[in-house]
Amino acid sequence: MGPYLIVTCDDVGMHQSINECVNEAIEKKIITNVSIVANGSAFYEAVEILKKAKNISVGLHFNIIEGPPISDNQEKNTLLLGEHFYDDHVKFAKDLLVNKITQKDIQDELRAQLDLCLKSGLHISHIDGHRHLHLFPFVFKSILPVLKEYNINKIRYVNTPFFEIDFSNPVKIFSNIIFKYTRLKYGVLNGPDYFLGFYNSGNINSNRLNNWIYNLKSNLIYEIGFHLGKSDELLNQSFDWNRYYKYNFSWEGEMECLFSDDIENNLFKNKNITLINYNEL
Repeated sequence: MGPYLIVTCDDVGMHQSINECVNEAIEKKIITNVSIVANGSAFYEAVEILKKAKNISVGLHFNIIEGPPISDNQEKNTLLLGEHFYDDHVKFAKDLLVNKITQKDIQDELRAQLDLCLKSGLHISHIDGHRHLHLFPFVFKSILPVLKEYNINKIRYVNTPFFEIDFSNPVKIFSNIIFKYTRLKYGVLNGPDYFLGFYNSGNINSNRLNNWIYNLKSNLIYEIGFHLGKSDELLNQSFDWNRYYKYNFSWEGEMECLFSDDIENNLFKNKNITLINYNEL
């Protein structure tokens, strides 16, 4: 059987432009899963959209790198620089390595974000992370007992299939090795076999997506992570994400790709692919 495919939109709740696009994708039935950002400026709008959605799983896009915290622990919080998170994943990683960030602060923030989602009426099917920081070994070990408290046993593992790897990007290759190590050593939770979009975040086009679809293997579970948005202009005013990439990060470009007739025919009308969500793992 299969291949099985989870079609995800990340960063829901971070901006009205993202929510608007995700709402349209839900109505078109072209995504099966979303990841919500609890500390996003458009979180409550996203909640109302998702509470009406059917056959969509909702994961917490655990965010400890951008924006303000949810937890009440503001004083001496090792996750913060001033009143906000680091907004610099390189510095965050370095401080993790020298033990400047505490397990307690990570756990307190995760509980606060989960509590906000649950009190808002959402069912959280799984956890993933903004910038995939949940897969750093120290962070992963920190969140495991909290996930057990909340009976969450599913997580996104960023295991990139060979056909997506960009060998010209050593930073991401090194990150991917760390993520694989985390799964091998601590991977007691359920998750898809492979994740697509790590090397091409904000840069998924029709040619690339069609190539991925062609290379999917039977009996394996894949997740594709999209970043959808109605307006690059508006989103670039709020998020300086182009500093992380060698290309222009484009929410609109990924929207146009996913909404295209070509992809609809190849992906959503392809009888050889079984579309699923995290609730079905």
